[in-house]
Amino acid sequence: MSNPNQSYKKAAILLVAIAAIVALMSIKIDTSGINRVIASMSSGTNLTRKDMAPAYSDSQKVVIKKRFTGFWKFNGPISDNISFDDRIEYKDNGIVWRYTKWIVRLPSGDSAEVAQVTQAYANPYAPLASDTTTVICESKVLKQVDIRESDTCYSTIFPDELWTIAHKDSSLYLGGRKYWSYKDSSLAVFFPAGAIHLPDDVRVREATGDYPVIDWFRKDIADDCGKIKGGADSTRIMSILSDWYVPLCLRQAFVSQAGGPTIADTVRLAFELTVNHDGTVKNVSVSGNSMNSIMFQRILKNEVNAWRFPETVLDRTLKLKFDSKPNNTGEKVTCLKH
Repeated sequence: MSNPNQSYKKAAILLVAIAAIVALMSIKIDTSGINRVIASMSSGTNLTRKDMAPAYSDSQKVVIKKRFTGFWKFNGPISDNISFDDRIEYKDNGIVWRYTKWIVRLPSGDSAEVAQVTQAYANPYAPLASDTTTVICESKVLKQVDIRESDTCYSTIFPDELWTIAHKDSSLYLGGRKYWSYKDSSLAVFFPAGAIHLPDDVRVREATGDYPVIDWFRKDIADDCGKIKGGADSTRIMSILSDWYVPLCLRQAFVSQAGGPTIADTVRLAFELTVNHDGTVKNVSVSGNSMNSIMFQRILKNEVNAWRFPETVLDRTLKLKFDSKPNNTGEKVTCLKH
């Protein structure tokens, strides 16, 4: 027969554990309603609390989610070398299913494709003060699978994010892109066959790195640079930096690690680096006071230091500077020394 005192102790311990879990679930991480992690991220960007109008009520959130509900598609070039196929189902409970594919023409002319299947939620929080039709959403990736040729793996690191979504003229705008309503009668072909089931497929392996898509793009670009024989001049090196490494690796690093596309788009990317004659990188530094967040500086330096370029002509060492304003505008890359 069990000891009654021991039974009471076990019950008490169980009740304390349950109470602790309930308490943790009910804690508001930040009194403003925005997750504290996101708030600290946004302090290093041009996005601040004053950019947001007063938060929505619960009933307003329900109405907004119903407005966003549907199937949405963007398909087209986002630069001369990168095409983007993005398909989204937004459910009226805020759950998002998303299939994204990047098609990239590499410096040599070869191509590479990477795809991603994501389940997330996007909960409306507040309108943008400057445009109340644009909704700032608290977002979180719940499951994610990355696909490259025959390699498929699932990610495990999902920082909290902010998304900006707007519904205008029967279209959905996400991250500044216009998504068309998918009205085809056959929704069976909206997502590629089997794609949505991949996040729950037990046969999919865990990713070896934290951010597989970035790792794959970085490797594809570096391997492609190895095909360039006879060395590359400063113009070619600068093109590889601005046309491939920055959009596919650096900007994606900020999207993945710094609070999602809304925050990433507000970051001014301004940095200098030295490219050795063998194509390796050294002396990465943030230009001036363009980035006051230590975390953002770490993301930038870790990513840029991992880049590899073609060998330079005449064994020259190049010092380069890249600068772009928030929202990817005014982009400029210059050679300071060669």
